[in-house]
Amino acid sequence: MRAVALAVFLQWAGNNAMLPLLPLDLKGRGGTDAVVGAVMAAYFAAAVVLQYPAGRLADRFGSLPVLLAGQACYAGGALLFLLPVAPAADVAFRALQGAGAGGAEGAARAIGARSVAPERRGPG
Repeated sequence: MRAVALAVFLQWAGNNAMLPLLPLDLKGRGGTDAVVGAVMAAYFAAAVVLQYPAGRLADRFGSLPVLLAGQACYAGGALLFLLPVAPAADVAFRALQGAGAGGAEGAARAIGARSVAPERRGPG
């Protein structure tokens, strides 16, 4: 469980490490305020939307494959930032990162739910 918590922590820490510099980079490459806002929002929107389906997939196919797919999706989105493209394309890259983070977190929550005895779980 510690490894899962560390993986999710590092993913969100990596995201938050980009927050101060990404808008400056986008503006420096000609991005408008609207593009900057869309890029910043794309990560969180995709992460929130994908958490529930990822948990369902983890229940169906196992948590580890979903967790690893989420990590791979996040890494793929990060690598796409190396491409010399227009700032508007970064919306898709951040959404891909967010989808990976949401998928990994959904799987991590499924792992956490299975590792806690039912009598120790909260209401829900």
